[in-house]
Amino acid sequence: MQRECAELRAAHFWPHRKELPLVREWCDDGVMRGVFFKKPFEFKLLVHGESWRQGDSISGTLEIRNQGSEAASLSGVGVFLAYAEMKQVAAKADDAFSVLSSVPVDLSGGGELERLGSRSANWQFQLDPNFAITDKTRSPYLLFGQCDPGSQAGVQLGKLQLIVLPVQQVEEFLQVLQIEYRYVIKSTKFNKGWVEVKLAPPSARSFASLEQLILGFRHHAGALEVNYEFKMKKIEVGPASMGVAKSVKEFSQSFTPAEYQLPSGRFNHEKIHAAIGTILKQVESEPRW
Repeated sequence: MQRECAELRAAHFWPHRKELPLVREWCDDGVMRGVFFKKPFEFKLLVHGESWRQGDSISGTLEIRNQGSEAASLSGVGVFLAYAEMKQVAAKADDAFSVLSSVPVDLSGGGELERLGSRSANWQFQLDPNFAITDKTRSPYLLFGQCDPGSQAGVQLGKLQLIVLPVQQVEEFLQVLQIEYRYVIKSTKFNKGWVEVKLAPPSARSFASLEQLILGFRHHAGALEVNYEFKMKKIEVGPASMGVAKSVKEFSQSFTPAEYQLPSGRFNHEKIHAAIGTILKQVESEPRW
């Protein structure tokens, strides 16, 4: 079960995982684990959870064991939150990772670990509501182990890919578009602080002039901001020729928590449905039926 879980995650999110033999990863009972060896230490990272959303807290434990014949310094031991392009990680590029945050773990017992000794420490990262999500090309990672001063973190640390999803409100918003308005999601990515989602319009005649909708989501000052970018097309017929003129229409909306959720905490589908409708009416070529 542990191996099956790891292989399923790897096949979908990290197709080149076999090229990185230094880390063993598996998940079991909602805990993700990774083991990394760097003489004289064995590092084991335990992470509570298998996927997270923007704004969540990620926590776990780092376990260290000295397998050498003498005491060794623990200087530079820590857990690091990073972001990288998967192709560069697979290619083992020295500068593949951009470190976003670090936790120098608090290891009781001094700055050295005795021969065959072991220690553990808890760690935690709080994700920003606009934190980078995992998409087809880039992903957040946890790096762990011992980092030497002046060296690139990705070269000498263990690596675990994190599956970070958009905030729940984004998922609920997209469900309204899919179910009520029959839009189809084509791709999702993180772009300059925004969750960017490309959608194909429904086949109704009222949207014949619409090629694509690109939605952008982010949180700002406690509100959920939504940007709409409609790619439009229009057939133009001249005296001796016919062509297609393309244009872009942009709109934006902002929803406070009191607007996008009910007093019970559930998503306010009725209000969001109506808000989306006011935008879509402005790009319809004729009234919807």
